[in-house]
Amino acid sequence: MKLNKIISSILLGLMSLSACQGFLDRKPQGEFNPGMVFESETYTLLAVNGIYNQLNAYNLTSVPGLIGEILSDDGNKGGRAGGNPDLNQIDYFNIHPNIPLFNNFWAGLYKGIYNANLVLDNIHLTQTTEEMRNRMTAEARFLRAFYYYQLTFYFGGVPAMTSTTEEQVKPRASQEEILELIKEDLDFAMDHLPSRSEYPAADMGRVTKGAAQALSARIALYRNDMATAKNMAMEVIHSGEYALWEDYSTLWRNEAQNCQESIFEIQAASNLEANVGNRWSQAQGLRSTRDLGWGMNCPSDALLDAYEEGDPRKEATYIAIGDTTFDGHFVNEPQNANEPDSRGFNYKAYVPIDEFTNQESGPINLREIRYAEMLLIAAEALQAEGNEGEARRYLNMVRARARGENQQILPDVTASGTELRHAIWNERRVELAMERQRWFDLIRCDLVEPGYAAKMLEKHGKTAFDYETHKLMPIPGNQIEISNGVLVQNPGY
Repeated sequence: MKLNKIISSILLGLMSLSACQGFLDRKPQGEFNPGMVFESETYTLLAVNGIYNQLNAYNLTSVPGLIGEILSDDGNKGGRAGGNPDLNQIDYFNIHPNIPLFNNFWAGLYKGIYNANLVLDNIHLTQTTEEMRNRMTAEARFLRAFYYYQLTFYFGGVPAMTSTTEEQVKPRASQEEILELIKEDLDFAMDHLPSRSEYPAADMGRVTKGAAQALSARIALYRNDMATAKNMAMEVIHSGEYALWEDYSTLWRNEAQNCQESIFEIQAASNLEANVGNRWSQAQGLRSTRDLGWGMNCPSDALLDAYEEGDPRKEATYIAIGDTTFDGHFVNEPQNANEPDSRGFNYKAYVPIDEFTNQESGPINLREIRYAEMLLIAAEALQAEGNEGEARRYLNMVRARARGENQQILPDVTASGTELRHAIWNERRVELAMERQRWFDLIRCDLVEPGYAAKMLEKHGKTAFDYETHKLMPIPGNQIEISNGVLVQNPGY
């Protein structure tokens, strides 16, 4: 769908009620009459679209992509030599609460939660059918769950804000309480969202029942709840709504936007004024003579070494200085020196020259959840329960798509036991490379094999990692200050 490419001024004002410095800031003076907006189905739907719109904010597209990959063994800081010292600190685990990126990320997520709560508080006023009310409510609850999912896996327990009318300074709920809130929202979404095929073409891009099931599967995997992970992934797989896109190398091009593999895709358009461009592409775009981005989050040697001989996904993920893009752009050295680790870039973030208007408004949708991930979640969960034949079947479906017609590469996996588990983990790494999941995979795999995260990071030259401290990021110092100490810092910071 053409989500909120233009949002009316009344909705922009409505959505601005959450202050930019963080959700804990005081509410503005004066009140508005929600009946003026939410009585109309049209304006309520625009308010729902405003929840989606926050997904495209710079601090929610660029920041998690940078933090989540640069923390891991898959991404180097990249960019201009000497630039972005905050990312250097993250890269080398010199992590502290006053790194601005953490506060920006936190504040952006809570703004999305506020926008969702604003709809949920007032949708009872809307004159519409019960079916439509339930659908819009389900969209708001899915998106609130998506914002909370990011908060809790980066920061642990956080304040549970479920209404715009409640006290704005609250202590942290436990991570389990936040996960229960997420579950309740996603359960409602599963019950009331349409399937992908039930939406009209004009609504392409709205969240679906399958998206709620898929996010539930991912969260269960992160928690090592393999029974739930398997059940949710299987619901998606057996729904008949999704399938693998034939050519992995074109998955991040316009032709594959909202394709059959896409389960949840953050919509983007080249419209700077409406703030709906993909800022992920800005931060990670090619930094060469034709400046298409900042060139940050460069694929690491450790990631490149994880690909098997001849795996075409490597060339679809990594493009080096001296290469030529699929649309004929030669990648030169920039005038101002890159960091030494910026010898190549994240090809998935590339915006073709003829579609490029400016760095801040990339038109390429951000692929958030793909069908291939569901196959790999099913494979891992089945391996964990001992059903290795089925685990290999789903794993090899992903590999078969990657090999295409070349039967000389990526043979079917026949391993069992720990070797099979490691094969699935590595397949996730290369299939989902640079898609903002590697850090969480390192942390969760450590639950299965203690010491795994430190071992993998040490191979990448990162020796300052401490699992008990760094499994969560620090609560932003700004937010603790705003709360007058109500928020308590995570251990180790």
